[in-house]
Amino acid sequence: MVRWILGIAFLLVVGLFVGLNTEAAGGATALAVVGGLVFIAATAWYPPAFVRVLGSAYFAVLLYLLLQHVVPGALGGVVTAAVLSAAVGLVAWRYAPLLAHRKFCFMVPSMVFLIYVTTLLMYQAPGSPFASEKQASANVLEAKASKFKVYPNANEFFVGYMHDLIVDGSLGLSVKSQGRTVNQLLQPAFPVSATLGLLAISLAVGIGLFLGVRAGLKPNSLADYSSMALALVGISLPNFVIGALLLILFALKLGWFPVAGWGTLGHLVLPALTLALPYAAYIARLARGGTIEVMRQDYIRTARAKGLPERVVVLKHALKGAILPVVSFLGPAVAGIMTGSFVVEQLFGIPGMGRWFVTGATDRDYSVVLGTALIYFTMITMFNMFVDLAYAWLDPRTRTEAE
Repeated sequence: MVRWILGIAFLLVVGLFVGLNTEAAGGATALAVVGGLVFIAATAWYPPAFVRVLGSAYFAVLLYLLLQHVVPGALGGVVTAAVLSAAVGLVAWRYAPLLAHRKFCFMVPSMVFLIYVTTLLMYQAPGSPFASEKQASANVLEAKASKFKVYPNANEFFVGYMHDLIVDGSLGLSVKSQGRTVNQLLQPAFPVSATLGLLAISLAVGIGLFLGVRAGLKPNSLADYSSMALALVGISLPNFVIGALLLILFALKLGWFPVAGWGTLGHLVLPALTLALPYAAYIARLARGGTIEVMRQDYIRTARAKGLPERVVVLKHALKGAILPVVSFLGPAVAGIMTGSFVVEQLFGIPGMGRWFVTGATDRDYSVVLGTALIYFTMITMFNMFVDLAYAWLDPRTRTEAE
């Protein structure tokens, strides 16, 4: 109980600090920040029945907002989207795990809060999205602000942005890429970043499990020391250093892979390895510890006493328990890989979302920053939910919340 009280107190202090350091100091902004933090933190205390109702409602609303822009008008458009969303929401209320409902209760208000706080921080930065070497007149600046919906203060911008997002499904207009919406900018970039991220996490899990299980099966052996030495190198080097070394060795010296660009399988290898290797090192250490612990359990001795081959003992009985620490680490790992892709995409000239996030921040392109942050937040939150469900499936002791 004391821990929860201290956590709420910390959130209040952070909220007041952020809110009171904005242009609406001491007023509605501070109250909104504090209220948002408390509301999000309170999701941990919602009773199960309320969580199911609220989580399924959130899910149905999000599905409706998506479907109303996808379902053709010939099929009824809004009506069809509403009926489908309501039906899916009822199914989710009845059959979806409680953990998934609680995640949606957290995700939706957190998404709104993310947009609001990001807007506040963007408006706190000095300068203007329309700043250039050529000084424009006040009338021109006012016309640009009206066209791109860049309002005088953060609260007005937030209200207008949320209206366009909910009603039109629009992520806004890009100030610098004039004539193009953020949807048009990110639509081709999203598959690139998603492909790179999924390949990187797959490589990290594969390499890390191989090294960790190999080391854990023979502790204090040459295999153990060599695997942990490689893991130590991976942990010590940041991804941009790893990327530069891979570029010099395999692209410039050996010429096995292209230096930069996108479009072929060869373009994927070096950036995916750059993202994967640091997290493969962490996974290897976790898998080693989990393997050593599991191999000492009574049920492993029983399996061996039955005369099962060592390969069957490891793959069928030990591996499931050994990967539990790895599964719990996948949530933070995905967050790190997604945010780390900003640097890697710039290093390898990959046309992903990281490029737009960086250029949006440097150019003060508000809608581009919000759009990329919103997509990354959604991807990370959804993957964390899948990780929690997988952990509950692997470990029956944690299934109370997931059922």
